[in-house]
Amino acid sequence: MFMPFEWYSTFEVLNIFNVNTFGPVNMTRTFIPHLRRSRGRIVNVASAGGRNSYPNSLIYCMSKHALVALSDGLRRELAPFGISVASIEPQAYRTPLFNAERLKQNMKASFRSCSEDVKQAYGEGYDERLAEAMITNVYNDRNGAIVRNDINEVVDCMVHALTAVKPRHRYCPPEPLYIIAEFLLSLLPSEIVDGIFNTLLAPLSFNALSSK
Repeated sequence: MFMPFEWYSTFEVLNIFNVNTFGPVNMTRTFIPHLRRSRGRIVNVASAGGRNSYPNSLIYCMSKHALVALSDGLRRELAPFGISVASIEPQAYRTPLFNAERLKQNMKASFRSCSEDVKQAYGEGYDERLAEAMITNVYNDRNGAIVRNDINEVVDCMVHALTAVKPRHRYCPPEPLYIIAEFLLSLLPSEIVDGIFNTLLAPLSFNALSSK
């Protein structure tokens, strides 16, 4: 899931969208008639990546952007039927998805299947260097600045969205840290935001650039 955009095969792109986007779409279409009768609610688990696009996780972010758009649109479309829609958009949390060894293996396999032009552009061993950099900057972030450790922060939002008399439209764990960070980023020029994301998530130069 974490690698440059052009390393993905079409199969991998479709697989991510099938899980993150088309799965919720098909589930929602199936249950809307029942929800209409019961005046129920829809709770979608999206991501902070549904509001931002991070380097080296672009396909994942695309799929979550679509899910956020689905949630926002359904909330407006289905309100006349008494159906509420909530979107849970957590920051990164330490789950089995964040597995350092699997990251290395996936990057190596994907880079190996790239065209020779792509391999030449990035340079030999770039997959290993990128994996190590991401493990250092993201996976080993034990203080929780990037990857949070307490998954209950997300679970609590899910419980509230499912059981509260008046659920919120949007949940952004960890709160209020996420909301404050998002607000501050919105005030910065895009060049600075790009620099922050690239420093944390794409910290290496490419062979095509370093050779000039």
